[in-house]
Amino acid sequence: MNKAMSMRRIIAAGLMLVATSMPSLAADTVKLGMIGSVGDAPIYYALDKGYFTEAGIKLDLEQMADANLFTRARSRDFDVLLIGWGAGAPDAYSMVSRHAVNPDNRAEAKLAQYPSWRSSWQDQWINDIAEKAQMERDVAKREQMYHEIQKYMLENGPMAYICQTIRPIAYRNEVKDFVITAEDVAYWTATK
Repeated sequence: MNKAMSMRRIIAAGLMLVATSMPSLAADTVKLGMIGSVGDAPIYYALDKGYFTEAGIKLDLEQMADANLFTRARSRDFDVLLIGWGAGAPDAYSMVSRHAVNPDNRAEAKLAQYPSWRSSWQDQWINDIAEKAQMERDVAKREQMYHEIQKYMLENGPMAYICQTIRPIAYRNEVKDFVITAEDVAYWTATK
């Protein structure tokens, strides 16, 4: 499969998944809220090439400032948002606790820190297994539980994951004591 075909399938599949999983959007225009950064280039490319139309998606891009995008997300005022997310800690629970767990789906709960709540999505099985996985001491069993959660979320969850964010950091050889860990980047220790 060539690169263009691969990109086409990934983008169309992600948005098709979202559009078709919400019957109210399937026949309507899907409004995609986005900041409009370089990272959004594949969306513009796919739109220009007609990939969304070919996949049966009527797409309306809503480019906005990030403050507006996140305000819309936190108030549940969106069809689809293109937003990045980074884990806060190098542990599976860091992502599961926000993307899968939703302790209270009521609008008045205002749990905007949970992307699952923003999407009005709640699943008691996920809430239960996430709590059990967090407390599991057997490493192999814990890993298996998180694999189950990941598979379930990919098939049933409210989000379509298009790509993994990476954070490349380049520095010259003469820079010393620049500490990078899974949890932190220590700029203050660096010397030249």
